[in-house]
Amino acid sequence: MKNQQMHDELLAVGRKIAHPGMILKNQYLVKMELSAYRLAQDTGLSQVTVSDLIHGKRAITMETAMRLARYFETSPQYWMNLQNNFEAKYYEYCMGDKFAGIQPCIAH
Repeated sequence: MKNQQMHDELLAVGRKIAHPGMILKNQYLVKMELSAYRLAQDTGLSQVTVSDLIHGKRAITMETAMRLARYFETSPQYWMNLQNNFEAKYYEYCMGDKFAGIQPCIAH
C-alpha cells in the first residue's frame, strides 16, 4: 500500500500521524533552509525520490535512511523508526480488525 494512501486513511479515522517525509521536510529542509533539489544532489537520491518522500508518497528505505543519516548526522535507525512507527499506527488504527481474529498462542 502506498504511503500517501496510508496517510489519508489515518487522517480519515481522526489520527494525525506524521509521515516521515513530513518530518524530513519540516524539521530539516525548512529549518535548515535546504531545497529538495539540494538534498537530492548532496545525497545522491533522485529528485523524484526526495519529492515523493516529502509529499508522503514514498516510504523511507534502509538505503535512504543511510543517506539521510550520513547527511544530517543522525542514525539510520532514527529514520527507520519514523517509518516503522508510521506504518505501525496505520495498521493499528486502520487495519486492526483484520487481525482481531488471531488468538494468542498459549504454551502447552
